Formats: sequence, structure tokens, C-alpha cells
Amino acid sequence: MVDSLSVIVIGFIAMSAQVLFLREFLVSFGGNELSLGVALAAWLASAGLSAFALGRQADRIRNKRFALAVCFICLAVLLFLCLLEIRSIRDYLGVAAGEVVSLPRMAEAGLLVFLPACGFPGFMFSLSCRLSNAGKTYLLESLGSMAGGFSVSLYLIRVYGVLQIIAVLAALALSAALLLLRSAGTSWKVLSARVCSILLFGFLAYLSFSPGWQELESASLKARWRGSEVIDNRNSLYGSLTLIADRGQVSFFYDGMRIYSVPDKPSAEEKAHLALLQHQAPRRVLMAGAGIEAVRETLSEPVDELDYVELDPLNIEMARSHLAPEYLEVFLDKRLSVHNIDARRFIKYNKKKYDCVIINLGDPLTAQLNRYYTLEFFRELKSILKQRGVFSISLSSSENYIRRENALLLRSIYAALKEVFGEVKAIPGDTAYFLASDTTGALTYDYELLVRRIEERGLRLSYVCGAYLFSRLSAERVDYLERILKQRYSGPLNSDERPISYYYANISWLSRFRHPLVCALLAAVTARLIWVVVAALAIVMLFAGRKRGVRGAVVPACVTGGFSAMGFQMIILLAFQSIYGIVFYKLGVILTSFMLGLVLGAGRGMNFSSEAALSRFRKMQLIFVFYALFLCATLRLLALRQPDILLWFGANLFFPLLSAAAGYITGYQFPLANNIYSPAPAAISRTGGLIYGVDLLGSCLGALLVSAFWVPILGIVQTCFAIALFNLVAFYRLKTIV
Repeated sequence: MVDSLSVIVIGFIAMSAQVLFLREFLVSFGGNELSLGVALAAWLASAGLSAFALGRQADRIRNKRFALAVCFICLAVLLFLCLLEIRSIRDYLGVAAGEVVSLPRMAEAGLLVFLPACGFPGFMFSLSCRLSNAGKTYLLESLGSMAGGFSVSLYLIRVYGVLQIIAVLAALALSAALLLLRSAGTSWKVLSARVCSILLFGFLAYLSFSPGWQELESASLKARWRGSEVIDNRNSLYGSLTLIADRGQVSFFYDGMRIYSVPDKPSAEEKAHLALLQHQAPRRVLMAGAGIEAVRETLSEPVDELDYVELDPLNIEMARSHLAPEYLEVFLDKRLSVHNIDARRFIKYNKKKYDCVIINLGDPLTAQLNRYYTLEFFRELKSILKQRGVFSISLSSSENYIRRENALLLRSIYAALKEVFGEVKAIPGDTAYFLASDTTGALTYDYELLVRRIEERGLRLSYVCGAYLFSRLSAERVDYLERILKQRYSGPLNSDERPISYYYANISWLSRFRHPLVCALLAAVTARLIWVVVAALAIVMLFAGRKRGVRGAVVPACVTGGFSAMGFQMIILLAFQSIYGIVFYKLGVILTSFMLGLVLGAGRGMNFSSEAALSRFRKMQLIFVFYALFLCATLRLLALRQPDILLWFGANLFFPLLSAAAGYITGYQFPLANNIYSPAPAAISRTGGLIYGVDLLGSCLGALLVSAFWVPILGIVQTCFAIALFNLVAFYRLKTIV
């Protein structure tokens, strides 16, 4: 009973920590799906390597309960250290608040953070396999993971701070250690471990009834924002919002990315007036993501109505709490309506028509942001523009020289705009403003006309004035940018299903770190090249390890299964982000649904003979093929325009069920694979660790390759087909075993 409980606790702590640490990692590295993929890859690689390498040593340990108890004690301490490490990792890397982090440094950070935290659970899994059979251990660990994920995602994260939840997990680990030590003997080592556990319990109790928690929380936040004054930090369902004060300016950071600062009049005037001055008489305006000061600038124009869309009400609440009164006067203006809803959803279901729509959300560095640069979004937005209506978006650029990587991004967005709108112009600068209208002649580069409109409207602008417009719209700069944009673009048009601009944005982002070879290699990756590599790997899978018989077929099938499961998870997360744009608070639910599927699948896959297990294993491999095709079709249907009730079911039922189904197939395979491998009883830890390790290593590759390359370049449909191909090859290998 104690052994079973300890395995459940391992799963509970591991999954809970995964949800918490991934959320913290996203905040530390800007909420980018690439950072999520890197974090998952580092997590899974660390767990897989420890299970594989240390699992070979687990069979040699005599007192396994004592060893497991010591691991629990170490894990209780490591949980705190890992949280503090994640929050201080930017300072360790020498990266300032708000500064982007290169991919190699991000991978380094992931390994530094997750290797110790995941090493112990991986090793503990191998130890537990020796106390029970591998299939039962996998089932119990998955059950604990499911319980942990649901507890954190649905309750704990909403009620308690991250540090308090870590304390609960540490107390749970210490409780499991004390239970195991009761049956581990009475040697001095066991007694020392008991004393250590009790002392750590006392330390946790002391912190709970003292100001220590708040001081530790404050210290960890200061470590994350080293050199900056944190004036407020809060979490919501949608993300983590931090306010930083620096030399009289308040900056809003959302999931670690700066979204706007106040005061910042030059930027606010650009965001508002460069678009509004293009229209002869803007009366009804829609704005998203520009910030409070830009709203203030918009209301300085003679507009009759301004709809400001802000998904997270916490953003407005914190602005009201910390900004100077003159910026808050805008909320008293009867022309302003604030809508706390996803901007794309607001546009899709809105029946109003607007003279001007201003979207200022930053580069499409995430799947969530890329939703505002796709063909589908541009078509939705076009439907709410009046005749001669103007639409504006902005992207990072350069005033005088545009890098090749940045040009790829700009051209991909320009091509998508040209596909939808009749006229598209771009205003050059460090931030390039793309202007679009479906009426030819509605847009202009004539700075004198824009200056006259400023005078006619009685605007008192200190930045967007005659000299500024003359310089910004000079013929040389406009011609240079247009030559860049009108060069032949051979890539696919950016879409929800194939977010290629998200890939180009990340290449442009990486080019800032002076990795020309890496950027050149990434830019050279095409759909054709990926398919060549996929075909080559499929051929290798067909013939490699044939002399090893059934073992030579089962191990690559487990790698393929792990790759497929995590690949499906990343596809589901990216698709959810694309449709709903709010993956932050659903991350735990989707991951936990996967664990629920693992529990049900592992329970179903136990207790088969070796011959029956091989037959079932083959069927599961074939089901992976059909699941890939089913997932592709289902996601395409969910992406269509749907009533609110179906959107609700999609977010709360369909997506979790899709994740659970992938987990079921994966969980079903694990005990079957252990049974087929036919380990000697004395080497059960080694075998369980081997199968667990190769499964996690496959998952590591799936997390990284699918999120960073396959979905942006191939698209969701072709990615599903590629995964189906790998599983079909693995099925053929299993089918041809004599």
C-alpha cells in the first residue's frame, strides 16, 4: 500500500511541478510557444535520460525504499530551488527585463532548470518499477499525474500563489518519505533521514506562520526583474502581468513581454494618428492592444465612438491602480467602450462597421499573436470596415537597412494583406506600419495632405507633425521599403492552419543574436526539405535493428509513440491558441486530460501475455495512424465559424477529449511494450527505465520539432500526415516480425 501511494505521489508532484514550472518558464521567456517547446523538450529529455541512465543503477540498490525516501527528501528541497532558479535565470544569463533571449541560451536555461527537477522523478520511477511491475507503476504514476494536474489547474493556481503550492508539494514529498522510512529498517541512515524530514517539516510550518513567505516571494520576483523596480505583480486566468517603474515611466509586462509604457507619447501618437490621419473623417474606431496612452490620443481626434478591446480585465484594473490621474480620465469619456474579450472573437462576431481599425499587438512571435496576421483574420476584419475604411497593424523593422530575416517576415504579412485588400501601403521606420483598405485611393503617402488634416482637426501633436511626416514618408525611404515588400515571395500565405509568419518572426528574432549560420539554416528549411528528411528517417526505421527481432521493432515504435503523443499535444495546444488565443489558463487542463488518458490506457494495457501483448501493440500503432487523420479533420472543423455554444464545447470538451485520446493510446502501449520486451525479473528497473526513457526522448523530439518547425512550415494537415507516416512504418515493422 505504501509503495503504491509513493508512486501516486511521484506522479502528483511531477505533474503539478510541470504545470507550475512551465507557466513560470513562459513568463521568464516571453510567453513564446518556442519557449514552451524548448521547456517541454528540456523537461522530457531530462526525465528520459535519468530514467534510462539511472534506471540501470536502480537494480543494484539493495534498500530501495530507503533510496526512494531520500529522493523524496531531496525533491522537497529541489522544488523550491527550481522555482527560485527559474525566476532568477534571466539574471544568470545576463538578460535585462524585457530583453529577448536567444534560442541556445533558452535551451541552456531549460536544462539548468529541469535537469535536477526531472532527474529525481525519472530515477524514482525506475526504483518504483522494482517495488512493483512496470505496467502497474506506470498506471499509478499516471493516476497521480492526472490528480496533480487537475488540482493545480482547476483549484490551487486560482487560490494560492506559486510559492505556497510548491510548499504543499514539498510537504507531500516529505510525508511520502516518512511513510517509506517506516518500512525501510532502523539503521542510523534511516533514523537520520527521518530527523531530516521532520526538521524540514518544521521549517515549512515556521514559514507558514511568519512573514517569511512574503519575503521569499518578493525576493524571487526581484531576482526575475533584477535592476528594475517591481511596483505590482499579479496572475490572472490569461497570464502574468507585472508593472515596472523606471525613471518616471511605468512599463506593462505581460508574460514577460513589454506591451506598452506610460508615458511614451511618441509611440502613442504613432499608434493612433498614423492610421487615423489616413481617413478623411474617422467617426467610429476599433482599437486593440495599443495601450491607455494611445487610447487617450485616439480620443483627441474628433471621433464619435471608440471600442477598445482588452482580453484581460486585470490590465485595465492595474492601470487604474497605478497610472497618474490624467491618463485615467479617458475612462470617463462617454465615447469610449472597453470590451474584455479576445479581439479576434470580438471582430468575428461583431456587427458594427468601422471607419478605422487599429491593431497593435507586436510581432507574431507566438501562435496567439500570429492569429492577427493571417488570411482568415484579414478577411474577418475586412467585413467590418466601412467603404474607404482603414486598417492598421505594425511590425518591427528598420529605418534604413532591413535584414534578410526581417524582410521574410515583412513580405509574408504584405503578401497576405494584398491577397485580401485592394490597397496596401507601409510607412517605413523602426516600427513599420502597414495600412490596408479595400478602396483604391483611400491611402496616401502625401505628408502635406496629412499635415492639413492635423490642422483641420485642431490636433496638438508634439511628435507626429510636419517635420516628422516629411522624414518618415520621404520618397527614398518609402521606395526602399516597397522594393523589399514587392520582391518575389515564394513562401505560403500566412494562415491559421499554416502559421509561416510565426516561423519567420522567430528567425528574425534569432537574427538579433548574431547567429548568421543558424538563421541561414533555419531560413533554408522548407516543406520539401522536411519531407525529404521524414522519408529518409522512415527508410531507416524500416531496416534498422532488424537483427534484434521483436526488441529491435518495439524500441523504435516506443520512440515513435512518444514523438506522436507529444506532437499531437503541441498541435492541440497550437490549434487551441489559434482558435481561442488563451492557452495560458488551459495549459494545465489540456496536459492533465492527456494524463487521464494515460491512466485509462495503462490500466487497459496491463496483464496480457507476450503473444497477446504484441498483437495489441500492433493495433495501437495502427490506431495512432487513424488518430492523426482524425485529429486533422477535427481541428479543421473546430476552426470554422461556430456559434458560442459550440466554441464553449470546443474549449471545455472537444480539446481535452482530443488530448485524452492521445494519452489513452500512449498509455495503452507502455505496459504492452514492457511485456513484449520480456525482461528478466532481476532487471525490471532497467527495462522499465529503458522503455520509459525512450518514450520520453521521443516526446522531447516531438515537443521541439512539431512546435518549432513542422506546424509553421508544413501546417497542421501535413504535420498530421507526417506523424501518420512514421506510425505506419512502425506498424509495418511490427507486422513483419517473425
